[in-house]
Amino acid sequence: MEFVKGQLFEPENDLPGGAYATHTDSLENKHDEQQENPQSQNSELFEQKVSDVNQFNISRTYDQSHHLPALETMKTEAASNGSDECNRNDSSPAVNLLAGNECNAQQVNSWKIDRGVLIPLPHGRETDKAAYAHVIKEGNAEILFPKKNEVFYNPVQEFNRDLTCAVISQFSKLNYDTQCMASLVDDHAVFAPGVRLESGVTIFEGLSASGLRSIRFALEIPGIKTVLCNDMSYDAVENIKQNITHNRVENIVQPSQSDAAAYMYSYASKREAEKFDVIDLDPYGSPAIFLDAAVQAIKNGGLLCVTCTDTAVLCGNGAETCFAKYGGMSLRAKFCHEMALRLLLNSLESHANHYSRYIVPLVSISADFYIRVFVRVYTSAKDVKNSASKRALVFSCTGCESFHLLHMGKSLVNDSDHVIYKNSTGPPVSHNCKHCSSPHHLGGPIWAGSLYDVEFINSVIQKTGQNVNALGTSKRIIGVLTVMTEELEVPLYYSLDKLCNVVHVSQPKAIIIRSALLNAGFKVSGSHCNSNAIKTNAPSDTLWDIMRSLVCYLVQSAFYLFLTLQVLI
Repeated sequence: MEFVKGQLFEPENDLPGGAYATHTDSLENKHDEQQENPQSQNSELFEQKVSDVNQFNISRTYDQSHHLPALETMKTEAASNGSDECNRNDSSPAVNLLAGNECNAQQVNSWKIDRGVLIPLPHGRETDKAAYAHVIKEGNAEILFPKKNEVFYNPVQEFNRDLTCAVISQFSKLNYDTQCMASLVDDHAVFAPGVRLESGVTIFEGLSASGLRSIRFALEIPGIKTVLCNDMSYDAVENIKQNITHNRVENIVQPSQSDAAAYMYSYASKREAEKFDVIDLDPYGSPAIFLDAAVQAIKNGGLLCVTCTDTAVLCGNGAETCFAKYGGMSLRAKFCHEMALRLLLNSLESHANHYSRYIVPLVSISADFYIRVFVRVYTSAKDVKNSASKRALVFSCTGCESFHLLHMGKSLVNDSDHVIYKNSTGPPVSHNCKHCSSPHHLGGPIWAGSLYDVEFINSVIQKTGQNVNALGTSKRIIGVLTVMTEELEVPLYYSLDKLCNVVHVSQPKAIIIRSALLNAGFKVSGSHCNSNAIKTNAPSDTLWDIMRSLVCYLVQSAFYLFLTLQVLI
């Protein structure tokens, strides 16, 4: 639908004295005169438009939420724009109307009459916020929520959304740099947030709810071509459309109502260039039903972002359910949060291997009540052969929680520099633990490779630190990612409080145990999953020797203290 000057709207209420008819007739006559001699009539037309505007007392600011100009500023802009073609990127719809230009429905969505005053509602229009229960501002996005609880929103996951924006921003930068080196980017392309880049990344958010995440992507991440904002709920999609319009990101964000798995499967058979660069899955519960479709719908080298909120299942409450959903047995132990990450990564790797693809984790995090992984998916039938050596079973003692890993396979290099793949041999433990005689539980298989790409994480830390105020949880992001860069690339960890509980001693400072391990020639670090974690490449025998030495030291110290007190008495 086209809005032309003199035929702008059908008024909802009658204006006093038949003023509307006089106003439109005057504009139509001027429009005909301008078509005959547009240059000579331009200044006269503008003066008449300003007079008409003053007559109807249109003196309000159009959209307070986006700070569009008031009438006096609009007059000035209209004078400078003259009768140029209407372009929503160069001038506001109100300025175009005052200048006598044609405006389409994308620029002026609707009009209203407020106390006898004509109020146009331009692109990113003023919204009747009284019709909504909440108006939430997060990042650069402003989201409207209906009064009914039809759309889900979780404020606790702001850290999740901030981290996602930071990671995808860096991924987009890497993609842009790669295209620049290959001379695939237009010389006039703009790499900036909120600006559509034709050679940029395409993002699919499968479960969008309010559309907050997708809108933040469009407003905060540079180098985006399209964000497909999908949800299965009709009410959610209607709310998404309202929020897209409210935030003025129609040129980037496209709403979609579909089943996420079915939609991704529709991309599985498409050409590589038509697949998604980024897929973001943040379901309420388990993402298991989406993983097979996701690893097929993503480009070679694309970024797959997955959240799990069913951490109880992944952390040992219902190992049989975990096996059914993720293909691995969970264990109830102190290292359960890292094991949850590794179970999810193992599931992703398993699904990817079905299609000659494999994963490379960039960031894996356990935070609050959920886990979140960011992995790149590559295609290579040769590299998939290494998958068995990157996955392992876990033997965990039910008493002291000592653990041993048994890799599913191993790769060897022969004298001819050829890689040979063989089965592993085992098990590495007997039926009962040699330290406490308790039986072992079998868990996994889990991902036994690295959880992070340290170089990528450092680039995210550097970028986030350049503008700490850009994200609401920037300081937490920097802190957590810094801890990740310091972690050892060894699976699982011991918990100091559990170690001390087994030997019945008070928990000392962690630096005492870590110093002992370092002096013994081993490496040691903490973990972002547990503040009491002891992550080390030392065997369990060495660790328990240190704990026994600690017990002897504490007993001797107590004995000497007792003798000293006896002497003093």
